[in-house]
Amino acid sequence: MLYLKNLNFAAGIPLEIGFVGIYRWFWYLFKLAIYLFVYKPIKPRCHPELFPEKDVTIIVPTIDHGKEIEMALMTWLACQPAKIIIVTVEASRQPLELIARRCDPQSQVVRVITVPKANKRLQMIAGINETKTNIIVFCDDDVLWPSTLLTWILAPFENPRVGGVGTSQVAIPLGKRFTIWEILAAYRISIRNVEICATTAIDGGVCCLSGRTAAYRSKILKDSKFQHQFANEFWVKKYHQHSGDDKFLTRWLHSHYWDTWIQACPQVEIKSTFKDNYKFLLQLLRWTRNSWRSDLKSIFFERQIWRRNPFTAYTMIDKFFNPITLLVGPVTVFYYAFHPANIGPNYSVETVIGTPQDIIAIPVWLVFSWYFAIMKIYCLFTLRVTDWGTRAGADDKNIPSRRPTTDNYMDLSRPTELEEITVPGVSTSEASNSSTSSTWGRSTPSTFRGSQSTILPLLVCSLLCFCAVPVSEAATLQKTSFYTSNALVQGNYQQMVNNRNYINSNQYNKQVVFTLSKLRKECDKTLQSSNETTYSVTLKTKLPASNDSKDYYSLARYYFPDTSKPVPNDLPYVDLDPEVNPDIYTIQDHALFGNLTKNVKILSLGYFYLNTLAYATETARAIRQWFIDPKYSLNPNLNYAQVRTNRNDNFSESNGLLDFGLSMHQVFDALILIQDSSAWTEDDDIQLSVWMENYMDWLTTSDIGTSASKGHLAFYDMHKANILIIYEGETLRNNHLTYHAIHLASIGGYLGNTTLMELPSLDSASSNFSVYYLIDTQISDNGSMPYEILRHHAYHYQLFDLSALLLLSQYIISVGKSVPFSYIGSTGFPAQSITGSINYLFPPTYNPESGWPHSIQAISVEIPKFARLLYTAHSLDLEKYPKSNWALEQQNVYPPTPSMYNSSLVSIHSYIQISKALGVNLAATHDIQLLWYDITPYAVEIVWLSVAGDVIISIIGVFMAVGVVALACGIMINFRRKLEYQRVVAEKDKRCGTDKKEKNLMYNFEKSNFLIGDISGGRLMTGSMLKI
Repeated sequence: MLYLKNLNFAAGIPLEIGFVGIYRWFWYLFKLAIYLFVYKPIKPRCHPELFPEKDVTIIVPTIDHGKEIEMALMTWLACQPAKIIIVTVEASRQPLELIARRCDPQSQVVRVITVPKANKRLQMIAGINETKTNIIVFCDDDVLWPSTLLTWILAPFENPRVGGVGTSQVAIPLGKRFTIWEILAAYRISIRNVEICATTAIDGGVCCLSGRTAAYRSKILKDSKFQHQFANEFWVKKYHQHSGDDKFLTRWLHSHYWDTWIQACPQVEIKSTFKDNYKFLLQLLRWTRNSWRSDLKSIFFERQIWRRNPFTAYTMIDKFFNPITLLVGPVTVFYYAFHPANIGPNYSVETVIGTPQDIIAIPVWLVFSWYFAIMKIYCLFTLRVTDWGTRAGADDKNIPSRRPTTDNYMDLSRPTELEEITVPGVSTSEASNSSTSSTWGRSTPSTFRGSQSTILPLLVCSLLCFCAVPVSEAATLQKTSFYTSNALVQGNYQQMVNNRNYINSNQYNKQVVFTLSKLRKECDKTLQSSNETTYSVTLKTKLPASNDSKDYYSLARYYFPDTSKPVPNDLPYVDLDPEVNPDIYTIQDHALFGNLTKNVKILSLGYFYLNTLAYATETARAIRQWFIDPKYSLNPNLNYAQVRTNRNDNFSESNGLLDFGLSMHQVFDALILIQDSSAWTEDDDIQLSVWMENYMDWLTTSDIGTSASKGHLAFYDMHKANILIIYEGETLRNNHLTYHAIHLASIGGYLGNTTLMELPSLDSASSNFSVYYLIDTQISDNGSMPYEILRHHAYHYQLFDLSALLLLSQYIISVGKSVPFSYIGSTGFPAQSITGSINYLFPPTYNPESGWPHSIQAISVEIPKFARLLYTAHSLDLEKYPKSNWALEQQNVYPPTPSMYNSSLVSIHSYIQISKALGVNLAATHDIQLLWYDITPYAVEIVWLSVAGDVIISIIGVFMAVGVVALACGIMINFRRKLEYQRVVAEKDKRCGTDKKEKNLMYNFEKSNFLIGDISGGRLMTGSMLKI
């Protein structure tokens, strides 16, 4: 065996130790070498940005008030922190205040606060919320500090990516000398010091920042999401976790992409006591259970640690198999312990002279190793026990133990910027009340129910079972059904609620975790950009003819000056479709409204599925600012939308209604999804209703609004008489009409007007806004759309109009009507239908060279859109579409190729799920590509098969290979981090004019002796102990 004596090696390693021993010895010696020769702590800078006296608050959760805390308090005060907050229960308040006054007579630093119930996590949260400094240091009540600790523990925080810092530890006896229990505890501390320093040096990770002393950035801990999950962590959704706070904190940093660091040197080395009797075994039970629970979550459920700290993840997995090797290792150690030729001459003399009581530690440690192996297996089967176990009163089981509605086991979100984490809150802005009412809307809305968004983002579409739930026909819609049905333009509200329930009950499902992580990432990115946006038409620099900045203004997309006429008489503008006039981008109103609807769609979905209030708050702020904020809101008209310069007196024409018709329904959908939050108030709802009523009045009375309805629907007095009148006249037949039908129906849904809501579901003889009328007039007998395929971007515009028809179909389902997929147009040809029109796009989709007789532009961009359209159609009507023989034949004739889908991996995912459900056989490359995309973020899998080899050798070989890969990845990741930090350091040094000698960040110090007899220093190691 190997023992360390003043860093001199005296080895007697038996060759018979076997492959298990070789594996263990290799990693033990490797980590020990990293600890001795590679790891170095970070030295405090000459010009630090953080100072203990102004930037550090120490929080001490405790229920004790003995002499240990008074001794510890004196050492904390010697470090000169800004504040020390002791959090306790009422029964201990007075004794602790007396101790505080003795140690801090001026009462300037130490403060004692109480919580109603003894629970360490709640005590920590109470202390966090009382903190005003940048750094929080959690500390146990019996830990003694060196006076230099805070100065050195702050040094790693000069790197803005570091979120938490831990320290090395030594054990000190409770009495005059160590008991055998304290010696065993000291052994474990020594092992831990080696391991955490090695993993820190290799990949910057650590299995656990010990709760005895650890520092964190305050902004991380003040996050309300963190505090909720910290106080409500459950094991398997049932057992409330009381201990394991330090493990949770470490996991939170890993999953939120914060770096960690360990400072291991005399300047930060803390001294701590352990139980000096059998209660040490109870401590060990608690620590082992916490390690099982936390490491299982990190490795198999959260899995972010594989990306950030692969070698640390590997060491966690290695510990899972410790019980097996612990049962093998002690047998070998026990055998060689009785061979003097191996260990006697190298060890016994100085041990007996120095600390003779240690002579009994070797056999005790061997027995303890056996016990620990069995105990670890026992802990694995008793993970439901979450009590503290060693402190009376620390396990108050009367705290709220409600099951969380979101994932309390892991949270895959990350800060969009590491330097900026804010606590989500509710906007305090309130709009003024208004009592105006109109016959278009509801008179006294009590609670809001809106009317939905566009195609659900594919991040959410990929949720399991979302597309496989057939939609049943609901009861006939009543006048007040808007409040009970939650009608969405796209999507079924009850189905989404079912999806959310499915997520909450399947939190460990790989696809659920993956999808939610993608959704949260998208929401965080959107939240950051949206927070920086002012949603208002008043910011434009070019004004419409009215000279009113509150009038919405945009230019017609395809209209240019008439080049056949000399300047400046090149007016009016003429249509040059498909050329796009770049002048349209000089006016921001259209782009800003597009950003508004896109952002509220994503953020409202984020709130609905992830229950993050910040998403709902930003959704409400954006809608409030655009529509009803007196300073920023726009006028309720589209008099200057898609203006064709010098035509129609520079007023809009009916085509301008598409600017709102295209996406305004997303606003209503978003409000439905955030309806149960506090972000959108009843006053907000009333004022938005007033705005929409005024806008509907403009649609029904203005020349622009009525011209859009010419030949379709007489709005005149319709809302009063509640009747439908058919005009004769020219009928629009392209996507403008389809989106205008969506526009009217969604506004009617928001206002609760059943007449408008039911327009799309009426037969073609009753409503020219119905899906049936649109199919009759816009789809020909071969499935093409004549008024779209004649355009230059034929594929795009047919797909564009088809998407609108599906949106309208989705809304029909939301208001309780049947889906129109089975409807065939007036010609009687089956292709004159929604199904036929989708089938018409199959040939160019799968083979752009198929001879499709119309214009195809940017087909690679259109493919993901077509995938979404297929997905939507399939989710609307599982039985009828698209299981036609023709569609399947086309898919077999033109099999998709991977190169088509490289532009959108998420679209690939949704499309593959759809195709599998339809029984379509995709190319194997698709499945491989999807599988690789899903798996690689979480782990590196190495499979080594040995036909004739021993199973154990094969397993060890696999683990060795995984360890080497994890080691290599960790080194590369850490090297990149160091390069980034060195650039930051160089800039800081340049600003401060730091001398070259002072730039050395690493502190080279001489390691203390590692002797088994060096108990007074707390560093206790043996070869048999270290290798296990």
